[in-house]
Amino acid sequence: MYTTKLGYWLGRLGHVSGGPPKVSHFLGRACTGSLATKGRLLDRHVAADGMCTLCGCEYEPIVHAIFECPEVKSVWENSPMATHINDVPKESFFALFNWLRERLNKGELLRCVTMAWAC
Repeated sequence: MYTTKLGYWLGRLGHVSGGPPKVSHFLGRACTGSLATKGRLLDRHVAADGMCTLCGCEYEPIVHAIFECPEVKSVWENSPMATHINDVPKESFFALFNWLRERLNKGELLRCVTMAWAC
């Protein structure tokens, strides 16, 4: 759910503008660690296991689900963003997004975030 608090937070972050509202909502959820991946659902005691349904990885954090899963990695490797995605920090989506925000122009950043949302 897109809240006023999340809107202010994204505004302070200098979020990507010009994209669909659902992409901004996704970005806010991913950066705050509240995107519902199997790993996050396990942490919240909603799911019985945190295993990635695509590759079988034992625990599926947000970064794995969007960038590191072998089933999704091929999408990124064949995209124009491949050179940037290979060098990003992977400790959290927030760190990853900030790293990209410093290196990409707004159009490239919007394209990258939209691809992440689509994965």
